[in-house]
Amino acid sequence: DNSSAYHISGKKATFKEVGALLRSHGIDLDHNRFLILQGEVEQIAMMKPKGHTEHDEGMLEFLEDIIGSCRLKEPIQTLARRIELLNEQRGEKLNRVKLVEKEKNALEGEKNKAVEFLNLENDIFKHKSRLYQYYVHDLHKHVVEKEQEKQKILDDTKELPEKTAKIAQEMENLNQELKNVEKKQNEINKYIETQKEKFTQLDLQDVEVREKIKHSKSKNKTLQKQLEKDRKKLEEVRSVPANSENAITEATSRKDGLEKEKTKEEEKLKEVMESLKEETSGLQQDKETKEKELMELSKAVNETRSCA
Repeated sequence: DNSSAYHISGKKATFKEVGALLRSHGIDLDHNRFLILQGEVEQIAMMKPKGHTEHDEGMLEFLEDIIGSCRLKEPIQTLARRIELLNEQRGEKLNRVKLVEKEKNALEGEKNKAVEFLNLENDIFKHKSRLYQYYVHDLHKHVVEKEQEKQKILDDTKELPEKTAKIAQEMENLNQELKNVEKKQNEINKYIETQKEKFTQLDLQDVEVREKIKHSKSKNKTLQKQLEKDRKKLEEVRSVPANSENAITEATSRKDGLEKEKTKEEEKLKEVMESLKEETSGLQQDKETKEKELMELSKAVNETRSCA
């Protein structure tokens, strides 16, 4: 009956609904930018390769208008600005890492000197401690000997209080010497504890600097990964127009072939209808099948153009 039928996602639709759907996907049905009229060929041939200003139209702007890639200008510019911003942030992070490394290297020499000094002081304290321990041991031994001598004198010469008093005085002097040695040892121990606290502070500063460097390197790796993801997304967006254009060309070629085949089949049908009316039913079904294939192919072409 020469009527046209349209379907959207398998459902029957009107031409107006199909047009609204195509317009919603950026296909210009009013100006027919996907068609080139005969009078426009010379005008297109005279176009400049690229417009000099934003409002000037050249061959590049004309092709972008046809394939619809002009809608990608703003996302591409946004991604370009984002990449530039990430590069600036990366540069700042690298400068901070270098600064922290420089500060850490500057402190490394002082730390090594402090460690060397503390090791030397520790060796000195160890030797002094051994010497004082020897003195204490010797004094204790001397005290024991004197105690034994005192006891022997008390046992043997109880009648000699003067000797006993003298020995007691010597014992008192020895005890006083022992107290003096113990006092010096306590002072040395306090000094050792003070130096240990200083060393602990230096060690904590070194750990803090290393953590800052580690944190800066981790942030730098995260920014590198994010930059790589953005670049991949940009490449994917750039490849969409080319893939869609190839699909449109292939679908259009298939449509033209089926239309030619349909014309041939219609001619055959007319000839057979004149001679063999009994075979009309089979050819009619074949015609309807070809028409359905043509409609489905037209639908595929329109959907492909709407995705471009």
